[in-house]
Amino acid sequence: MDTLKDADLCAIAVIPGLYISDRFGARSQFLLRSHNIKYVLSATCEQDVPRWDETTLTKISTMHLDIDDHPMQDILCYLKQACDWIHAALEEKPDGTDPQKPVGVLVHCVQGISRSGAIVVAYLMRYHSLSYSDALSVARKHRPLIAPNPGFEQQLRLWELCNYDVYAAGSDILRPEYEFWKAQCRKAFQGPEAGSKKVIHETMNNIEAEMMKWGTMIEN
Repeated sequence: MDTLKDADLCAIAVIPGLYISDRFGARSQFLLRSHNIKYVLSATCEQDVPRWDETTLTKISTMHLDIDDHPMQDILCYLKQACDWIHAALEEKPDGTDPQKPVGVLVHCVQGISRSGAIVVAYLMRYHSLSYSDALSVARKHRPLIAPNPGFEQQLRLWELCNYDVYAAGSDILRPEYEFWKAQCRKAFQGPEAGSKKVIHETMNNIEAEMMKWGTMIEN
């Protein structure tokens, strides 16, 4: 069984320049330099965002998504922005010091498993037109530890149904599937058993049942 090891950055080799790690890898200025990391996306709470020295700060562009590793945490609202940011960074041309070495983009969370794993899987889905299952399989070939929590998995499957955007094509109107998901999550945190494991489980089952209907409609 794969386990967490010493700090390192794991290359998603099918996407030259894309890396995933835990918080310790993201804090290592030596590893960042070694892999030519110029962009770092932190999918963490504020306290787990890396604190680098001033020299490193001037050389790295960052994005912070304030995300808890909780099944009801909304990641759908961040996915398109995060994926487009990663893609634009990967498209950047290498500097003159080593033109053969691609610009590095690191996505990290606390353990490099759920939150950052979900972002990497989302990127593969959006920019390589992969299903959730196929994107997860590709990502795990390079980092077997990747495992979005059940709520993130459900959201990524919903994102697939929404064609990788929570907004209707060419508009600022939220898709009804996403509106339904948000409404269900709000209900899960109301009432005497608000936020309990039982309520969250029931909520996810309700969402899953509706997603199955939507999937059938798309197939037909």
